[in-house]
Formats: sequence, C-alpha cells, structure tokens
Amino acid sequence: MLVFSSAEITKSRAVSRRSSQTPSYRSRIRPAEHPVPFVEGLEASSARLVTWSVFLGGYLLSLPHWLPAVITGFESSATIVRAGVSIAVVAPAGFLMGFGFPTGMRLVRAIDGRPTPWFWGINGGAGVLASALAVAVSISFGIHVTLTLGALCYLALAPAGLALRSAAVKAP
Repeated sequence: MLVFSSAEITKSRAVSRRSSQTPSYRSRIRPAEHPVPFVEGLEASSARLVTWSVFLGGYLLSLPHWLPAVITGFESSATIVRAGVSIAVVAPAGFLMGFGFPTGMRLVRAIDGRPTPWFWGINGGAGVLASALAVAVSISFGIHVTLTLGALCYLALAPAGLALRSAAVKAP
C-alpha cells in the first residue's frame, strides 16, 4: 500500500505547476505560416550541401581502391591497432554523413516548414530500410557495389540541394 504525505502531494503539485509555466519546445519553434528568414544563408547552405555531397561521394568511391591494401597491411596487427584503423576508415564517412540532413532541412524549411515532421519520419524510415538493403546488396554483389551505389546516391543530392535553394529563393 502506498501512502503519500500531504507535503509530498503539495510538492508534486508545485512542480507540476512550475513545469506547465515554462515554455515548451514548441514555443521556440517558428510557426509554419512565417517562413524562416534563411534567404541570406541559402547560398552558404547550398554550397555546404554540394561540397558535402561531393566529398562524401568521392570518399565512398575511393574506398574500394585503397581499403583492400590497408586491410591486408594491418591484418596481422594487434586487435587494438586494427580497431584504430577501422575507426580511422569509418570516421570520415560517419562525420560527413551527419551534415546532409540538417542542411537539407534548413533548405526545405526556407520553402515551407509544415512538412518538417514528415521529413523526420521519412529520414528515419529510409535509414532503417537502406541499412537492410545495403546488407542485402553487399551479400549479393559485394561491398564495392554497395559503396558505389551509396556514393551515387549522395552525389545525386548535389543537384537536389541546388534545386531546393532556387525554390527557396522563389518562395514568398
């Protein structure tokens, strides 16, 4: 049996009242009716998206050319060394992959902020499905095909980023 004192109940009500008075995250988000004033930053966002896309696509396309030699060179090394090499190989791609979605969202929000939740959902669903598809393609055709397809997908984002920028500039 749970027994609460009146002091605990009063304290709980005070905390509840305080938390309802603090502004929620929704009050800090700009309403969708008012476009985000990113017009001056669109050039930079678009340039970042194109640069990011080219760097990431180039890195992924270059992996099949030099990675086998690195793996062969370190296969007899200690486990900690091989782990370090693995991190050094994966880190640039992981770092670069973190730029696309925020930059793309910035460009999309400059056009219209209302579909933002949908894009978050699409991003999550695509991430789950793409990882399963990448494993299946790697098993069927090899890692080099998977890396090439991934690189081509990232390189295809460059024209999409430029199109978003021009649409955002035209948006009211």
